[in-house]
Order: sequence, then C-alpha cells, then structure tokens
Amino acid sequence: MGIKYVLQGASMQNSMLSPRPTENPRDGHQLVFLVGCPRSGTTYLQQLLASHPKIKTGQESYLFNFIAPLRYQWRTQVANLEKAPRGGAGLPCYFEEDQFIKALQDFLFDLLQPMLQPLSGDEIFLEKTPRHALHLDDIHALLPKARLIHLVRDPRDVVASLLAAHRSWGRHWAPGNATAAARLWCEFVNSVKVSAQDIPSDLFYQIRYEDLLADPRQILLDLGKFLDLRWADEILASAIANNTLEIAQKTGGTPIHLFGLAARRRGDTLKNLPGFIRKGKAGNWQHELTYLEKYQVWRVARRLMQAFDYDWPYPW
Repeated sequence: MGIKYVLQGASMQNSMLSPRPTENPRDGHQLVFLVGCPRSGTTYLQQLLASHPKIKTGQESYLFNFIAPLRYQWRTQVANLEKAPRGGAGLPCYFEEDQFIKALQDFLFDLLQPMLQPLSGDEIFLEKTPRHALHLDDIHALLPKARLIHLVRDPRDVVASLLAAHRSWGRHWAPGNATAAARLWCEFVNSVKVSAQDIPSDLFYQIRYEDLLADPRQILLDLGKFLDLRWADEILASAIANNTLEIAQKTGGTPIHLFGLAARRRGDTLKNLPGFIRKGKAGNWQHELTYLEKYQVWRVARRLMQAFDYDWPYPW
C-alpha cells in the first residue's frame, strides 16, 4: 500500500502570473488526491507529506463536487436517448461524447490552475478532500495520470471521533448517532473499494491509519516510492517530530495555507478549531463508545470491516 502528499506554503500569486508549459499538463500527472472517510486521519497524513519540499498542498477544494454532477448529467442524458420518444434532449443533441468530455476537461483544467501553475516540473500538488472518495471514478476518467491515496481507519475509532465532532465543532455536518456514523464510513470506504478495481495499481495506494501511527517513517518512505520522491533523512525526521499529537495540539502542526478569496477574508493559514485534533490513537473506541453504540457499529459495518482486516466477531 502507499500514499502521497502535495502542496504547502510558498507564494502562489507571483508564480500564477505567467503560464508554465508542462509535458502533459491536462493528464493530472502532477496531482495526488488524498481521500478517506472524515475523521480517518487525512489531515495528519497531509501535514506529514506537506513537509516534503517537492509536495505542495492547500485546503480542501471539493473540486469534484462541481465536476462530478456534470459528468453524471451527461451520462444520464445519453442513457435517455434510446427511450426518448422525440429523439432525445439535453447536451447530447449538440455534442458528441468526445466533444463534451473535452469541454469538461477544459473546465476542470481552468479550475486546477491555482494548484498547478505554481509547480515546477518535478513538484506535486496534494489535493486532500475526504469527500473525493466518492468520486474516484470521475477523477481517474478525467485525470488519467493522477495518483490516488486512500487512508482507511478502524470504523469504531472513526465513529467515536465523528460523535465527538458532532458534540463540539462539527455539529453542522458530523452524524449524531453511531448508526449514521457507521453508515457514513461504509459509504466512503465501499465507494473506494469499488472504484479502485478499475484504477491501475501504480496510480492507487491504500494505507491503514493504524499502520501510519505505528511506523510513520516507514509509511512515508513507502509513499515516497509511490510518488517517485526521495525523503532526506533530516526532513523526514522533522516532518514526524513537528506533527506529533502533542505538538499538533499546541501549534496545529505543519501549517496548511489558504489562497484566493479565503486568504483575503480569513488570513493565509488554516486554523484548527478546539477539538479538531483529538487523541489520535488507535483503540480509543473501546472506552469512548457505549455498549449500544458498539453494537450499532457492528451491525452496520462488520462485513465491510473484514475486507479491510478489521475483524470483529460477536460477542466481543
């Protein structure tokens, strides 16, 4: 399994002034998408990877929340052509398939410019949006050389973290009960499981959060190989030291920078809310979840858990 990371810091505005030619700028070869169910540790991995001088990153873009619905609507309208009594409706009445896909890729490429234009030829941009786990097929179809990293975490710890978020800073989005939280984990993880079957192995890397916690140095070295990047010993050691749980709770860890309108209105660095960085350890679910909550997670997620080596036979 493997993983990769992108973007951090440096001034983007000056480098955006003039386009820089690249070998194949539209195929996504300088992009890495880091995905996973919310509260699975993607921010931690992002900050570790952002310490590499060749990896740049930024705040979650939700880019494919814009792109995926357009591709879905096209496929729906194409499917309706055969059963439409008057010959069809929608953009297929004006575009061939390849023409529409090119137009969609052009739109996508324009939206990617703030991420891609500042990069030199050997740099990578890491786009970390957990929700992109639901759109890996769209990402691979439109950016066929982009690399994809999936961070999966024990659903019991994910549920415990989601419930804690619901009680504090994340009430507006985090599920408020264990059943809904477990279903969210299943939705994200199963979507990746299905999509990964059609993605070449050299473009997809999966890692368990527990393995990352146990040996971050080895995981980062493995990810470096996946991303064709080498870690200098001192940079690797600094990345790990600066993002320990204790340091991250005090300083926030490696800073994630904001750009565009957000930077002008909110400042140039992402700010973590109280409670965003929690205990970060494996197995806290054992004392954080009630017996009923454990049962609810087991009932919803037990079969999918087995596919990711989280065996949990009942009774526990």
